[in-house]
Amino acid sequence: MWQQWRAGHSLLFHGFGSKAGLLAEFAAKWTLDGACFNVNGLQPGLTSQHILAWATAAAKGSKPALYRAYKPADLMELLTSPGGKRVYVIINNIDGPGLRDPTSQRQLALLAAVPNVHLAASVDHVNAALLWDLQTRDRFAWVWHHVPTYAPYLQEVVHAAIAPLLVGRREEEAKKGALVVLASLSHNAREVFRLLSEQQLGPDGEQGIAFDRLFQLCREQFLVSNETLLSSFLTEFRDHDLLKARRTTEGFDLLHLPFAPDHLQQLLEDLVSLT
Repeated sequence: MWQQWRAGHSLLFHGFGSKAGLLAEFAAKWTLDGACFNVNGLQPGLTSQHILAWATAAAKGSKPALYRAYKPADLMELLTSPGGKRVYVIINNIDGPGLRDPTSQRQLALLAAVPNVHLAASVDHVNAALLWDLQTRDRFAWVWHHVPTYAPYLQEVVHAAIAPLLVGRREEEAKKGALVVLASLSHNAREVFRLLSEQQLGPDGEQGIAFDRLFQLCREQFLVSNETLLSSFLTEFRDHDLLKARRTTEGFDLLHLPFAPDHLQQLLEDLVSLT
């Protein structure tokens, strides 16, 4: 499979059972010579624009937030310019609701066709092949692999169990409430929230960020001088439901903002008016 990948093909894994763990293992073994990021295609609010921005940031060794205002054509131009790193893109469920439309699939196919970009993805929809017209399919250059894992769809069910319309309505109200809360906080507190947002919108930010790492980033930007001050900001966020913590299997907490990527990006843009 590695030879197929490096020869310019995209890899598509299908078969009964969750393939999230399989893709993660595959990526850990075969992507050591470049930048790699893993995307959950079922995540509410995810779009192909996010993936293009993350890929561009990975290729250029910069922050995804720098590219959030770029158009897809501009991102593709940057991706195809000389000097970019090799980028491995892993998409769990490329047939997810936010990626299923023809425009999104064409954009992802163009991304996969970039010489220094390698794409591996999974599908679960029975009619997944109907996602692509002949031109899009050829750009992906798929090699299909039947890999029934029979693993439970734990990660997939978490997102599929939430009605998309309900998520959108609830998150829109949450975003409005977040702006009211942030307006009442100090400038540095808002800047910490902005930093959390930018980290979460990055390719490795979906699972959250550890307190120690956040403290290091905040100190580098002169936002806090000690852990006590940062903890007070985070407590304020938690008290207003702007921040959650996830316990990892290793037993430590990762900080996470409970917003879909598109709502979080809009919230970042709205924060500019508060500064």
